[in-house]
Amino acid sequence: SDLEHKKIDQVLYEPVIVVESPCFKKKNAEALVFEIPDKVPRLPVSWYSPAVDRATPPKRSVVSLLTRAEEGVLFRQYNYARMKIRTLQDRISCSKKASDSELDDLIRWYDISIDRRDHIVERNLALVLAMAKRSWATGEYADLVAEGNVALVRAVDRFNCELGFKFSTYACRALTTAFNRSVILAPVRLKPMFLAISTTKSWRGAPEIFSAVAMTICSSSDGGTCSMLPSAGWRGLRFNWSL
Repeated sequence: SDLEHKKIDQVLYEPVIVVESPCFKKKNAEALVFEIPDKVPRLPVSWYSPAVDRATPPKRSVVSLLTRAEEGVLFRQYNYARMKIRTLQDRISCSKKASDSELDDLIRWYDISIDRRDHIVERNLALVLAMAKRSWATGEYADLVAEGNVALVRAVDRFNCELGFKFSTYACRALTTAFNRSVILAPVRLKPMFLAISTTKSWRGAPEIFSAVAMTICSSSDGGTCSMLPSAGWRGLRFNWSL
C-alpha cells in the first residue's frame, strides 16, 4: 500500500544514531537483549496534560520513573533495533532491488525501536512537567513543555546506559539546556534610544564613559543580538548586530 511505501522510504533515508553495547557483539545477542530480560511494565499516560498547569502532581502509583535495571533493558532493546535498522539500510542501499524479507525486517525493527522509544519517553514525562515548573525561563508553560518533549526524545537517542548513570540525570540536563535555548532564541533585541558619551580615554574610567544611557527592549520578528564594544580612543560605542 501507499502507507507502507512511505514508511519504507522514511526508514531508509532517516539517519540512525546507535549507542553500542558490549552484549551486541555476542553470538546470542538478540536472545540476551530481548528474550532473557523480563518485560518492563507500561503505565498509562492519561494523567499527562501539557496544557494544564497542575496544582498537585499525579499520584506516585501512576507516575514512576524507570529503575536502572529497567532502563538497561529498554535502552539495549532500543539501540539493538536501531543497529539492525542501520545494517538493513546499508544492505538495501547497496543492492539493486531489496527483497521482500529485507523490507519486512526493516519495518519490524523500526516498529520495535519506536515502541521502545515511546516506552522510555512515557515513563519520563513527569520529568518534563517538573523541570518546566522549576525552570527560570520565561514563557508559556505549554511552550516550555513542548520544548521539553522534543529534548526528551533527543536525549533518548544519545543516552548511553552502559556508563552506569541513570537516564533521569542526563534528561534533566538536556531539559535545562532546551529551556535556556528557548529563552536565548526569543525574538528580542536591544534598541538604543539615547546615548551621551564623555571623552574619557582610560578604560579604568569606563563608568564615566556612559553619562546617560537609555535602552529599551522591543520585540522584533527578525530578532537579533547586540554587542556594545568601545571604539578606538574610548570615545564612542560600536554596535554589532547579528541578525
